[in-house]
Amino acid sequence: MDKKYCDVLFLDANPPITSSEILDFEQSFSISLPEDYLEFLLKVNGGRPEPSAYKEPDLEDFEGEDLPPEIVIPDQIQIDLLKYTISPSRIDHFLGLNPASTGNLEALSIGTKYTTQDDATSLLLIAFDKVGTPIYMSLSNEKKGWIYDYEEDIEFGTDFPDEVTPLSEMDHLLLAKSFHEFIESLFPARVSFAKNFQPTKKHFDAIRLGGYEDT
Repeated sequence: MDKKYCDVLFLDANPPITSSEILDFEQSFSISLPEDYLEFLLKVNGGRPEPSAYKEPDLEDFEGEDLPPEIVIPDQIQIDLLKYTISPSRIDHFLGLNPASTGNLEALSIGTKYTTQDDATSLLLIAFDKVGTPIYMSLSNEKKGWIYDYEEDIEFGTDFPDEVTPLSEMDHLLLAKSFHEFIESLFPARVSFAKNFQPTKKHFDAIRLGGYEDT
């Protein structure tokens, strides 16, 4: 089921939920969700956004990203794309409340090993980008609704070692100061080429295989 929120199309959205189901979720974690995020869950309830690209404002430029390993393309084409292009970070999917799925908002929140009480009540995992970076929403009073991504690798749904870095102490980048602002900032994922590089049809074909929305 596809739905829209803030003029962004969400593909494969989860089944609709009710206000009472959201309230149950909030009470189970002792949290209070921002109004714009509540509206998103009621209207859309997760899914894959189009457009999906987002800017990391603390970086001078986008980092080139590798194409998914399951896509087989000629080595030289791959080398060219990594060397002569820059591509934006992209959201893979937003989580939603969906009891039928193991990849839902509640299941992954439970599966995350929060190491401090502050983490458990002020950080909520809401999405993943295309390379698996988790996207979090702050629920703390002073920064409620602020959106971050975390650069340090986290494993979800697995056994963790005894020593785990608290989420609140991990390296992160501020993406937006509200969920609504973050969704409105999404833009078509376009690959940019170096000025002195002339891409061929094979380069464009490889980029399309990588799932970019705009070349």
